[in-house]
Amino acid sequence: MVKKIVIKIAIGVIMVGLLTGGLVWGYHFWKSMNGGTTNQTKETKQKNVTEEQNKNKTSKETYEAYRGALEKFLSDNIYPDGEIAEGGLSDPNSGREWYLENGQDYDTSAQFAIADIDMDGQDELNIFWNGYYMYTIGTRTFSYDDEKDSFVYEGNPGATYDTYDNGINLARALHSNYGGEMVTISKYNGQVGKLEEIGSYVEILKEYWDLYSQDESYPENLDTDGEGRVYHIDCGDYHGVYSVEDFNKFLKELIGDAKQVELGYVDLDEDNINKIIDEKIQEIKEQ
Repeated sequence: MVKKIVIKIAIGVIMVGLLTGGLVWGYHFWKSMNGGTTNQTKETKQKNVTEEQNKNKTSKETYEAYRGALEKFLSDNIYPDGEIAEGGLSDPNSGREWYLENGQDYDTSAQFAIADIDMDGQDELNIFWNGYYMYTIGTRTFSYDDEKDSFVYEGNPGATYDTYDNGINLARALHSNYGGEMVTISKYNGQVGKLEEIGSYVEILKEYWDLYSQDESYPENLDTDGEGRVYHIDCGDYHGVYSVEDFNKFLKELIGDAKQVELGYVDLDEDNINKIIDEKIQEIKEQ
């Protein structure tokens, strides 16, 4: 009798074990079919969001339009929107012929970059033009509207500029009356899909202070590093003249931990046009 009871208990234990093991296996099977644990699901979703944000949304048609526009600029120095580049081959007032006829050099050059400078997921066409005269030097940025089959002039960021992956763009002027750098600050506005100017700053060297203000003397108390420089900032909560420490604080607040985007400018020639465009088209095919 005792032996029978022991056998029944043993069978019961085995059945409970099998049932429990089945439930555990079933639970893990359900997890695998439903994306794993909650944390894994969140990580997967975040990864998908990040990949979608980083995805190149530029169309093949846009890249082909950029190819045609660059070839046109190479041959005629005419921008994608039809405007003639000052000092270029199509500029009747450049004086180019006179220089050449009199045995003088008339050197011009151009570079281009196809990159997303406003972090909207679509590449823009950036053309840097050095048209012999200093006032002609600068960059122009264009996007392309597939539906309207037309180019959109996004603006002239400046002679040189830094772009960050938080949408901030710092465009440096070629010349400043105050001895230091003069920078226009823009930020990408997702609602309108364009860069918008949000402010500026100017580095003012001590020896140029009189050009900045004839009514006030140079603020020695703000020249905290003794380098003979202060900054005029007009952006956000900053309005007026500041020390280098306050300027660095301002930049930190503006840029934060954002990383600078390498735009990859190359000389404008036929080989580079086709190389860059073909690489871009291949990139979107492989996404």
